Amino acid sequence: MVRSSSAPSAQQAKEDEIDPLTGQPIAKYMAISPKAGLKANVAGTSWAYRRSEVNPDKASTSKPVVLLAHGLGSSSFSYRNTLGLLGADGYDAVAPDWPGHGDSDKPSSFN
Repeated sequence: MVRSSSAPSAQQAKEDEIDPLTGQPIAKYMAISPKAGLKANVAGTSWAYRRSEVNPDKASTSKPVVLLAHGLGSSSFSYRNTLGLLGADGYDAVAPDWPGHGDSDKPSSFN
């Protein structure tokens, strides 16, 4: 997946929902957003994904990109808090919604 440089940070994104537990605004691109706000088109299938917001003070090229893969019946929403923790520690982390899960396409078949 290629990260779009045009994706706004949480501070820049339009606030479109309020967290029912905390009452805090949730921006579309925040890792804790109920919907995966980022999309990638792979072989004609739209994959939704969440990505951590990396703390630049702790970021390092020696830190690997972390891929968080959910199981059957789940989605990237399961990793919303983990993405925040990893980003705060300087890790770039990605949690995709597998096809048929979360906000990714629900194809009737795969070729």
